[in-house]
Amino acid sequence: MHPDEATEPIVDMALAHGKPFAVVPCCVFAREAARAGRDRRTPAGEPVATYEQLLDYLAAKDAGIRRAFLGFKGRNAVLFHRGAPGGPAAQAAAARAARAARASSPTSTRAS
Repeated sequence: MHPDEATEPIVDMALAHGKPFAVVPCCVFAREAARAGRDRRTPAGEPVATYEQLLDYLAAKDAGIRRAFLGFKGRNAVLFHRGAPGGPAAQAAAARAARAARASSPTSTRAS
């Protein structure tokens, strides 16, 4: 529920691997991100400095990210993605399976 500075890496890794995720961002960590050299900007090009800007920034990472609100007071926005069945992880697994199948199949020979 409180991923702190792990929020963005959670989103990035899930998207990179086509995995579903749900995060409840809380802290913005604007100064820490700037010190780390991350140039976080909203879709409007503004530096991420507020909670709302953080939500917009994270949601803009992928068109499949949705926003909902949990039933409690405070920072209750949840950003979630249902994952991509044909996402990068599934494509990589299919490519590995195809290579393994080719490697294990008998080599065809041509008649001279």
